[in-house]
Amino acid sequence: MLLLPHTGPEEALRLAIRLADEVRAREFPGTPPLHLSISLGVASSPADGADAEALVAAADRRNYLAKRRGRGQAVGDTSRRPPRTGRRGCGSATASSPSRRSS
Repeated sequence: MLLLPHTGPEEALRLAIRLADEVRAREFPGTPPLHLSISLGVASSPADGADAEALVAAADRRNYLAKRRGRGQAVGDTSRRPPRTGRRGCGSATASSPSRRSS
């Protein structure tokens, strides 16, 4: 769980996308090298709830939605406009970027 005080929902989603991109781009040692991806659900207060339980529940629902949509996804509130990232794969609620794996 990552808490981002004084961060709006669009900026939080942009940061989640960046985090997913950074994890995907990193190569971890091993034979063969290990590549990881993460799926993230983003929630914000007060839109998704005023207490920790409501916020965690909203983020958890979106995290599972991100996992169902594929690896390396970040999902935020579907009723708000998605952030402008200039990346392929940005939908109304989901944002991701193409894999950067090298063969």
